Amino acid sequence: MRNVHKPRVYLQSAGRHHRQPMTHVSVRGMCVDDPTGGNNMNKIHNSVLALMIIALLCSTASAATTIYVGPGEANAMIQGAVNNATSGDIIIVRDGAYNENVNVGVTHLTIQSENGSANCFVNAPDPDNHIFNVSMFGDYANISGFTIRDATGDGAAGIYLGLGVDYCNIADNIVSNSDVGISIYHSNNNTITDNTVNSNDCGIRMEMSCDNTLQNNIVNSNEGDGIYLSMFSDDNVFTNNTANLNDCGIHLHQSNDNAFTDNTANSNDGN
Repeated sequence: MRNVHKPRVYLQSAGRHHRQPMTHVSVRGMCVDDPTGGNNMNKIHNSVLALMIIALLCSTASAATTIYVGPGEANAMIQGAVNNATSGDIIIVRDGAYNENVNVGVTHLTIQSENGSANCFVNAPDPDNHIFNVSMFGDYANISGFTIRDATGDGAAGIYLGLGVDYCNIADNIVSNSDVGISIYHSNNNTITDNTVNSNDCGIRMEMSCDNTLQNNIVNSNEGDGIYLSMFSDDNVFTNNTANLNDCGIHLHQSNDNAFTDNTANSNDGN
C-alpha cells in the first residue's frame, strides 16, 4: 500500500530561512485545514466581511420606528398610525380622548399611552364593534395604558384578541361599559396583566383559547361573569386576580387543566 502524505503549508519568518509546517489555520472562528495559499484566506476574509455588512444593513432596515399620535402630530388618530406602521414599530398616544374603533393587523406592534390610563381615553364611536380589534396578523401586539369604554353592542369588546392571534400583551388598561371588557377568542399564549375590568356585562371572556396567562387583574362589578372560560379553553394560568361583586366571580364551562393561584372571588351573586 502506498503512503499518502498530506500536503503541507510552510510559514517563513522574515530574515530567516527556517520553515515551519502548518496544517491547521484558524481565521476568526473559521477553521481551514490544509490551506493552499494566501488567496484562499483572503477570499474567506472577504466573505466573512460581506456577511457582516449584509447583517448590518438588514438590522438597520428593520429598526423600529416610534410614531406619535395626537393633536399637532402627523397622525391625529390611532388608526392612522397603525395604518402607517410596520412590524416592530412603537405607537405612543398623547394625552386626550380618541373616538375610534382601532383595527390592529400588524405583527409585533406596540400601542401605548404616553402618560397612562388616567390621561388617555379611547371611546367607541361605533358601539357594535370592538374598540381595539387585534386579529389576522396582529400577533405579538402590545396594548397598554388606556381607558377603554363604550363597546356596548352584543358581543362587542373593549379589547378583542381573535382569529388566532397569539403572544399578545395587554397591560395596565381600564376597560368599562362594554358588552365584554376583554375578549380572547381562539387565541393562545397571550398575557393579560394589571388591567382593571369593571362595569361591563362580562369582564374577561375566553373561548377556545389555551396557554394564556392572566395576572394581577381586577375584575369587579360586572353584570354577568367576572372571568368566564368556555369551549375548551384549557391550560391557562390565573394568578392573583380579583373578581368581586359580579354575578359570578370565575365561571368555567367545558374547560380543563387551568391553574388558579392566589385569586380572590368574593361577594358575587353566583358563588
